[in-house]
Amino acid sequence: MQSAEKFDRQAPYIISSPRQLRAMGSPMRHKILGVLDVLDIAPVSRIAEELDCPAESLYYHIHSLLKVGLIVRAGSQPAGKRPEALYRAVSDNIRIDQSKRTPGFIKAIKDIYRAALRAMERNLMRGLDNELHSKEGPRSLTELRQLTVQLDRDDIAELKARMADLEQFLQQRNLAAGGEVCSVMLAYASLGSTRTSED
Repeated sequence: MQSAEKFDRQAPYIISSPRQLRAMGSPMRHKILGVLDVLDIAPVSRIAEELDCPAESLYYHIHSLLKVGLIVRAGSQPAGKRPEALYRAVSDNIRIDQSKRTPGFIKAIKDIYRAALRAMERNLMRGLDNELHSKEGPRSLTELRQLTVQLDRDDIAELKARMADLEQFLQQRNLAAGGEVCSVMLAYASLGSTRTSED
């Protein structure tokens, strides 16, 4: 297994392997990567605490992510009679190779999108529940915007560039100490149809 020090966690890590895509299709593995994105380095016990689930239920998923190289070992720490392994994500910036468009690759990407959307739904619900129990009084802890618009290719290119800029900003702020843990999703989909002036 490669050591974590060999990776630049801020550099994009491109997923091009169907095995890695299939591993990413599990909602639980999405959540594990999300926790490691926030904590940087953590043992299974800490990941389980964040996910509010038994540590025993995570070992299979941790092993699967290790096997395909999406998480790496990052040393160990004392824990009772034996050391406890530490893990970290291979990168904070995991991306899918957009040049691959085989039917199998598309199917795997669909599974990833479904898992990510389910995770985002849970986070939105959690944010709303937190509003009910906020000690600071009435406070909005969630935002949701959805638009359907008509864009030409230049508009789409600019949209993607702005999404990349926002993603970079969020990654830089994620390095700052303190603050609240926030879940943010950036999504775009071309529906392939063009409205006419008669619509």
